[in-house]
Amino acid sequence: MKGREGDESEDAETSKKPKKKREFSTGMRYKREVKTDWQSHGVSIFQKIPGEDEQNTDRKKYQKDWFAKLISLDLAIKETIAGELLRYLTRNNTPKVRMIYGKSAYSSGARSEGVEGYYNFANLDIVDLMRGNHFRGLASTLISLILLGESDANLHNLYINAHGVVGNIDSDRKFLNREPVTSENLDGFPHPSDRGARWLIMNHEVPGNSHLAGLEAEASRDEHFNDERNKTLLLILLTPDEFFRKFFDDIIQYDKVSELLGDDVSQYHDELSRYFFTRLSEVRAAALALPSFQLFIQDEEEMKRATEEIRDYMLDFRFEGKSAFSKKKEESEAVLLQEFSRHTDEIIGMGRAAHKAAGYHTILLGNLQAFIHTEAAQQKNGPVKTGLIALLNAVKDVGGHFVSFSAEQQKAVLKHVFEHLDIIMSSKSRSLWLYKSESPETRWLKFKAGNAGYIAAAGLDVDISHPLVNVRKMKAEDYYRYLAATRLDLRQPLPVPGSDKPGPSRKKPS
Repeated sequence: MKGREGDESEDAETSKKPKKKREFSTGMRYKREVKTDWQSHGVSIFQKIPGEDEQNTDRKKYQKDWFAKLISLDLAIKETIAGELLRYLTRNNTPKVRMIYGKSAYSSGARSEGVEGYYNFANLDIVDLMRGNHFRGLASTLISLILLGESDANLHNLYINAHGVVGNIDSDRKFLNREPVTSENLDGFPHPSDRGARWLIMNHEVPGNSHLAGLEAEASRDEHFNDERNKTLLLILLTPDEFFRKFFDDIIQYDKVSELLGDDVSQYHDELSRYFFTRLSEVRAAALALPSFQLFIQDEEEMKRATEEIRDYMLDFRFEGKSAFSKKKEESEAVLLQEFSRHTDEIIGMGRAAHKAAGYHTILLGNLQAFIHTEAAQQKNGPVKTGLIALLNAVKDVGGHFVSFSAEQQKAVLKHVFEHLDIIMSSKSRSLWLYKSESPETRWLKFKAGNAGYIAAAGLDVDISHPLVNVRKMKAEDYYRYLAATRLDLRQPLPVPGSDKPGPSRKKPS
């Protein structure tokens, strides 16, 4: 839906003297047409007409432009529902969208509230502008578009308003993307899996030839962008399903459209609703698997503030100028708040568990660093010492950003390190060691036994009592081969559980 106020930019030409007055909706006054060379449908600008009982009220809202277009009835229904969902998900940072009920299925449409200070993204070098600047609303808009299955988020459909907030217009191409959503789609600079989706490109560009690489780099450095992303995901996770159903059940006056669509209206409603809730489940699962979100929910005080803010926002949100709870307010509000509280308790519980697990992992990592450092200091120059130093450097590197890993990632990293130490600390050649009173394998087994509590609490499947017979029976060339593999492995990206990206792999000795 085009939503601009006072737009006289190069991509819009307006005719001051319309040839024919158009009556799109009662209570609206026609102003002019908007003609563009990139739009497949006509857009007309209207203003509201105050009712008799509103003549003495603040007239400012009646001076605001509304952008209306005639489209098929099914598209108008979809655009209205998707536009209002987007407004909720972006916390009122995108225009209101209203249905236009015509006398036929092809004289209906949708109208969108004008945007103050509208400036089109197509006229901006957004990668350059993101350097050192934060675009409020950009992260929440992109996450919302992924949830809504946007297939045409081209630069003409994104804008910045007079307050520096990013938004999206035109919702008739939502509910179309069928590619499953994964945590990778939500990470970094959010983007869909579908390479055919027109995602932040110009209208004439080939899908895939976009600015994503540059935007990804800038977004990764923007703390505000990442915080906004996590808060939008939290809103999606906490909002009860019953509240989301109101967008499909209460926004459209189905008695007015059923005469035109007949039995098809029920089928169309069910298709849109089914698509959205399938997509909602995918986004929620992807959010919970996202490392940055897992870290975000570990701050319990911040979570309490954020959930209270979301609860108040949900209760205050208005459909068509009316509260979402106008029907049986107390009863429906109580049901929704009960579901909201259940979701909140689940998320905060996940955050506590992740924080606790991170604590065990962090202690274990610290003990590992001390152990490896001591062992490396005791060794003469040789392959074992070289291997230990490589391992120590890798563990230190992991420790630098350990807290940002999810509990599963931390577990994978620690288990990876334990496997390498099993190889290094079971050398048959005692002459490689400075202190021969105790074998390195014995010291390593003592370390594992002494940290058994932390190993168990961290959920590691590590053998703390086996004498590593298979390793000790290895031939010398096998040992050095595995030691070399260890050193190479620790210079590779760490494995990420649940992703299809290959991490370090090494065959265990038989």
